[in-house]
Amino acid sequence: MKNILVTYDMTRGAREHLTANVPGTFTFHTRPAKNELQSADVIIGEPSAGELDETKQNITLITLDQKENYRIPAFSFYDHLIERASDWMLASILEHVFRFPEYIAAQKQCDWAPLLDSSLRNMVVISAADDQISHTLVDRLKVFGCEVRIVPGIDDNALRSADVLCLHVLANDPSYCALSAEMLKKMKNGALLINCGCGAAVNEDDLVSVLHDGHYLHACIDQTQVMPLPRNHPLWSLDSVRLTPQTVFNPSSPSFLSFIEKTVSLESLNHGC
Repeated sequence: MKNILVTYDMTRGAREHLTANVPGTFTFHTRPAKNELQSADVIIGEPSAGELDETKQNITLITLDQKENYRIPAFSFYDHLIERASDWMLASILEHVFRFPEYIAAQKQCDWAPLLDSSLRNMVVISAADDQISHTLVDRLKVFGCEVRIVPGIDDNALRSADVLCLHVLANDPSYCALSAEMLKKMKNGALLINCGCGAAVNEDDLVSVLHDGHYLHACIDQTQVMPLPRNHPLWSLDSVRLTPQTVFNPSSPSFLSFIEKTVSLESLNHGC
């Protein structure tokens, strides 16, 4: 019987599904202890290099992250998420540009007041990772006539020139960078910040502080540092922030759970377990 260590923060339903359908002894711990790493036959998550140093030589890794970010062979679900991530980012951009939230607010007030024309044409959209998700997003945006730049990381030029800044990297990606208050203040007034990757890629306290200080930004956030986001967190109440809880890189999604089941079963057959 395999020892399976899950370091993703999964919902109760997802944990119950795995324990009922995948043979093995499960441990669910987002910050695993050394002995948990050493005894694991399978890790489901995004372990750091230091954590991998503590594991068995023939460990099986199942992850949402890109397999290229690990020095050991990994079963990656990342390719299945490319279309979903690029579609989510496009939807977030369109909602922002065509100002759907403002129309919804006006409708609640029965206010028939057409807003100013909006268009993606001539806007600068920057995707901060040179990967398949960025290139798929470029293909999606071609028809709208905007300028799309793919950059390997975030620098001052990207911050100052972007009308839309897209983040989708996970913590182990070399492109990973956490946006601080100093960096957020360099963005254009009215710019849109999108993050569907690692929640820590945006310092949420700094984002709240910058918005409260009057810097005019919009944000669409799919991942937060702590999930689920506490009910009293100020991000919930900010009109310029849109929250879409884990619609892209969701470790509790039925499709990823099915991928885990098939992968563990295949590995068990291959190794006669």
